[in-house]
Amino acid sequence: APTDVDGLRNAKGVTEDQVQQLLALKQAAGPITDPNINDFVVLRFLKAHKFDVAKAAQFLSEHLAWRKTVQLESLVTLSGGPGAQLKPVIPKILSAYPCAWIGVDKEGRPVEVKRLGLLDWGKLFAASPKEQLLQYNAHNNEMLIRSKFPACSVAARKLVDSTTTIIDLDNLSFWLVTNSEGRNFMQTMVGEQSKNYPETAGKIIIVNAPSVFSAVWSFLKPMLAQRTIDKISIFGAEPKKYQEVLRGLVASENLPNEYGGSAGPLDRCMSTGAPKAPWNSPEVQAVMDRVPFCEIQRRLACGDTSFIDPRPDPVPVTEVPVPGRRSIDDIDDAEVAEEFVGGRYPMGVARFSPGLPYTMPALGEQLGASQTYTRTISGRVSVCSPVVSLSGNAGFPRAALAPSPMMTTVQPAMQTLAPIG
Repeated sequence: APTDVDGLRNAKGVTEDQVQQLLALKQAAGPITDPNINDFVVLRFLKAHKFDVAKAAQFLSEHLAWRKTVQLESLVTLSGGPGAQLKPVIPKILSAYPCAWIGVDKEGRPVEVKRLGLLDWGKLFAASPKEQLLQYNAHNNEMLIRSKFPACSVAARKLVDSTTTIIDLDNLSFWLVTNSEGRNFMQTMVGEQSKNYPETAGKIIIVNAPSVFSAVWSFLKPMLAQRTIDKISIFGAEPKKYQEVLRGLVASENLPNEYGGSAGPLDRCMSTGAPKAPWNSPEVQAVMDRVPFCEIQRRLACGDTSFIDPRPDPVPVTEVPVPGRRSIDDIDDAEVAEEFVGGRYPMGVARFSPGLPYTMPALGEQLGASQTYTRTISGRVSVCSPVVSLSGNAGFPRAALAPSPMMTTVQPAMQTLAPIG
């Protein structure tokens, strides 16, 4: 299996010198025991600090301590401790500050809309204490790393690790900009996000910026890294200009009407939960249930997509008719383990991983088998071919898959075909 370093060496834009700097950073930061912090996460800290190993190691160490302090696992699952307390207030938070993931862009990156112009500081602070608002922001960022990026990567069949964000300033008021309590909180939230989740922004498009936005920008800009600032495009109330840019980034069917697309009204797009997005796809979720998100990153960075489609269409098999036995197609799941094609070779209907080797040892003197064989399962239905040499026993004892993969999804591991008495 590919390692993190193998993946990084194959990742776009990563040089061997940078890989060596990453290894030096890991040594300087000390042991990393959190399973959710892999080399791809560590690389973000290096990029954010211009590959200054000492500086990146300091911020990484602080990030690891922060994860424990905020009880991040509780926030991710929204259960137990602060996570359980956060869950019921999320609808109130979104009512005061409308934000939603609406789909993906043409590069496969998740697209978020933030309607900053509709932010109501009074309503927001009444909905939740500031500490809880920061917890919600941490929850969103961690779920981006663990859920949306892997889902988008599986759907795009390539590594996706950045976002496209549309910040809509329509209706932005002077009071919102000048509210000192709100400004202080915004600085805290942006600073915490930049510090703990660096290098996640791909494109940031700010639209409908009024003249008062210059005041907002004056206090936000110093908190942002230059690499992030370079990804930001700002448009006033000029729909033709920003719609053209957005259509170049996002397919029309994923873009709300107000932004030049055909996905429907913005309010509806933000309220439906993006049902067609990769993170809501049952097929994509099935892959993520089988493969940890860190492993998805590693394998896609190496160009390995075999885990995405592990079960190709069934290959043709030869069925030997036997009096009194039905065909494979007539056998239901409950009877699979009891049926044998031709009365001689074990048959199984299961979800097999492609290229998974199965071995069958000599069946023993009672079957007259003279050798073992190895066969690769390539479809959902497989009949063990008579590769072994049998001495003509017409009725040998029933054989079964042990351990049986029948009626379950088999993980990539060696299984053995063996006789039972």
